[in-house]
Amino acid sequence: MEYNPQDIIKLGTSALSDAMDRLGIPGQALGIKPVDRSFTLCGPAFTVHNIPVDSKGGSVGDYIDDVPEGNIVVIDNSGRLDCTVWGDILTVMGAIKKVGGTVINGVCRDSARALEVGYPIFSKGTYMRTGKDRVMADAYNTKVSLGEVTVVPGDMLVGDFDGIVVIPQERFEEVVVAAREIEDAEDHIRSSIRSGMSLLEAGDFNQATIPLARARNMDPEKTSIREALGRAYFRSQQYERARAEFEAVVERAPTNDYALFCLGRALMELGRPAEARKPLTLAAQLRPERRDYRIYRERAAKAA
Repeated sequence: MEYNPQDIIKLGTSALSDAMDRLGIPGQALGIKPVDRSFTLCGPAFTVHNIPVDSKGGSVGDYIDDVPEGNIVVIDNSGRLDCTVWGDILTVMGAIKKVGGTVINGVCRDSARALEVGYPIFSKGTYMRTGKDRVMADAYNTKVSLGEVTVVPGDMLVGDFDGIVVIPQERFEEVVVAAREIEDAEDHIRSSIRSGMSLLEAGDFNQATIPLARARNMDPEKTSIREALGRAYFRSQQYERARAEFEAVVERAPTNDYALFCLGRALMELGRPAEARKPLTLAAQLRPERRDYRIYRERAAKAA
């Protein structure tokens, strides 16, 4: 698949991760973060496997001239945090050679140099202690690990401020297509939410229900959308629909005091004070400082 790295980076690791979840592909590298939040990368893996140094000694960095332009150096240092396998010399050389970045199952040092030259590094942290005479590279372009994630040479790595995803090269196109579908759907959801909230704030409650209902249909698990839609239904006197939205929120979040309160109020408006007592009582118990919660609880108790 031909691709523009910046287009893939723009998709973001969140959308790619959601796509991988949808397709049943593991690949989210836990605990590996950018040295600077502005760092991003995208490219195929050039892998390096390290082991503890033996009596003969060894090198951690004689491979850099072999890394193709745009490739991502992936170093498996077994997650060690006590010594580094990447420093300023490798950073400068990587930048000169237009290497796509470095991802380390371990730590790096001289991070100021990476910021200075704009070379993206992702690792488990930074630590100044050298890996010289402590670890050595024993294999290149072999299967390695980023914690629980396996990386095979040529696998695609994408990184941004949320972390790193590793996508098997044979499934890269499939993941990108799914991620674009997810991002398109979320764009529609965001657009509908913005439209609905603007109408809600402007007091056009009936019209606000249309885009908010559309957003809810696209993402029925999002409680914040259901709360906004429920509020719009309530303010437009569509009490049964408001009840249904707030009841759905309470089913997912039984301690959501706002949803409990709104559910109780909707039931009161529907002439069902006996049913309203339970959610209103729970809301008042969760937030005893809320005077309005107590008032409506008492109203329901008197009317029941």
